[in-house]
Amino acid sequence: MAQCIFINNNFEEIDPFGYEIESFVKKPQLALQVKEFLKSSYVRSYPLKVLILFEKFVSLVDSQENPSKKILKELFLQSRFSFMGTDGMRGKIATEKSQNPILDFTQNLILSPELLYLSSKAFIKMLSDNGTITKRSNVCTGNDGRDIATNWALTNAMNHGLENFGHKVFDLGIVPTPAVPYQMLIDGIDAGAMLTASHNPADQNGIKFFIKSKKLLPEGKNGDYELSAYMFLERSSINTSIEIRQASHATKKEIDFTRFLDERLPLNIGEALNAIDLYLDNANGAWAEIAQYYFAKQKIAFASPNEKPIGTNINKQCGVAEIEGHSLYTKKDYTSAPAIVQYLFDDKKNSQKAENSEKPRFAIVLDGDGDRGFLLYYKKAEDTVYVLGGEHLALILAPYLKKQRKKFWKNTCVYTIEADVLIANTFKNTHGLASHIVDVGDKWICNYPKANMLLGFESSGHIIVPTEIKNDEEKKEYRAGNGLYSCLLALYALWEKNFDESFLTDYEAAFSKTLYTYFIDKTLFYRNSSAWNQVQKSLEENLHSWIKTQETGFSFHEEQVSDTNVLYYVIKKGKNLVGTLFIRNSGTENKNGVYLKCDQTLSTNLFAIAEKLAKLLSESIVNKECEEYKIQDEIFGILEKDAVFDDTSSYESLDAISETQLHTVLQALVKQNLIKREGNQYKRSKSNDKIRFV
Repeated sequence: MAQCIFINNNFEEIDPFGYEIESFVKKPQLALQVKEFLKSSYVRSYPLKVLILFEKFVSLVDSQENPSKKILKELFLQSRFSFMGTDGMRGKIATEKSQNPILDFTQNLILSPELLYLSSKAFIKMLSDNGTITKRSNVCTGNDGRDIATNWALTNAMNHGLENFGHKVFDLGIVPTPAVPYQMLIDGIDAGAMLTASHNPADQNGIKFFIKSKKLLPEGKNGDYELSAYMFLERSSINTSIEIRQASHATKKEIDFTRFLDERLPLNIGEALNAIDLYLDNANGAWAEIAQYYFAKQKIAFASPNEKPIGTNINKQCGVAEIEGHSLYTKKDYTSAPAIVQYLFDDKKNSQKAENSEKPRFAIVLDGDGDRGFLLYYKKAEDTVYVLGGEHLALILAPYLKKQRKKFWKNTCVYTIEADVLIANTFKNTHGLASHIVDVGDKWICNYPKANMLLGFESSGHIIVPTEIKNDEEKKEYRAGNGLYSCLLALYALWEKNFDESFLTDYEAAFSKTLYTYFIDKTLFYRNSSAWNQVQKSLEENLHSWIKTQETGFSFHEEQVSDTNVLYYVIKKGKNLVGTLFIRNSGTENKNGVYLKCDQTLSTNLFAIAEKLAKLLSESIVNKECEEYKIQDEIFGILEKDAVFDDTSSYESLDAISETQLHTVLQALVKQNLIKREGNQYKRSKSNDKIRFV
């Protein structure tokens, strides 16, 4: 059983036969089955190192009546544990040295230098053991700028871990995430890491690993599950002191990532962009310096409200995270809108713009690490700002790319289950394109194996345009989300059509709503858990009741996706897909989401069902002992007394917390429509519920 590492809830290695299995599995026959299964060749010969949550496994078995060997295998696989989420590992930045980084992370989502060192060292050891990299191979790293706030403590810990076993680290410094796999292909480097928490608030950080320019998948050799086992096995090395130096352990490597833009964007991109009034929101993150340099080189005029990364301001009331969930802004939203939207309404000038410009007005909005992007468009006739997210960008780019790539025809658009459920109809009927759905996360798009992928996208703004990168030896396919590149290419495509506003109405969007529950205990929601079973029962009962009130032809069923801990239902009318309703824990933040995508005509009834599910979840998985939940209660207490919470003056009345931590909580409350922001002030929304999910 060397490959399968059994651990208890305190993340201590255990001998499963040293436990009284009967104390976990109440049914004697089932207890016997568990013992026999753990001795089986399937477990003993498991091909990869993997962590098994013992208590979870036996509780899953105990919920069964008479499980077959096939079911036992499925429950065993469900009990594997990974420290990695949808896109790497993320947590709250530690302020003190961690004696037990694994327990700090699993129990409190604390991301310490010790954890970064541990995960990086484990990553390199795994690749070395598996023969993926050779001894003394090069490794490529970057960061999104938020580590300025720790004086590079996390960066140094990451690089220190990666240089174990004789490997040399080349540190690119502050770069957008797509720069790391790009440089890996250019230099022929097989392993890489990016220190970032992407769109998460500034008090959080994380790490993304790359192998041969691709992100890790959960399964298989060099996957998330195996990496997690290696992290656990390397935990004893943390007893040795990690020297956190101001000077990097790694060799600094100069990178000109504008080279990618120069080579992949049309030669007359400057002409296209100077035909508009352009604004840029860098989220005070990774693109700030590089984007400014590129636009200056291309002599492109632009204005930017968020271009000075200092670590603590990344994603703060700016970037994709602040825009996400909005489809448009009207003038009445002005005071609560982020600065980039206010720029569009005001047409704030920079020195290079003509007075009273009549040019079309656009803004590019990026996330902290620059792999995602939205476009904003100001429609003067309506005095309205439209948000063009992943779907809109894909539908702008698809016909452009189709036209450009006739010589090597590619016809499939790949997108995730979070995308507009009806968009496939537009791809097929309007553009003659096929479509394919994958699990949540751009890594699944990037690893889509078929050669006929035209582009991939997520609603969140990840756009993947496959392209070839030339190094000294050969051409290699490059797939990476690149927020700035995809938005610039979309603007060029619109310029070719003389900025015809048909892009606002070229497809009939489905109804889309996500109902979030923040500050949860994620360990309570997984397949066959009590919370899961309650929600599934409620979902099916409510869908049955709704169908009885409708005309004939409606049906629903659960559909299995690769992520077994996603409860995913499709709704059909006849053979036509008309909606999806699914529930999943976020892999990047401490929240759970109920996702509804459906035909607009079905939205009222199905949204009512989604609200019931969100409320049921809140009662089951909210963690009232978590620090952020307690801060939320303090904020509500101030609002009950003063009616207004000011994020500067009211901040002083709270218990000792950082400004970035406060922003994390405020942003979560806004996303749940519990409070509304007007400048620096926050007020309760119409509902006085302490927990709402709309």
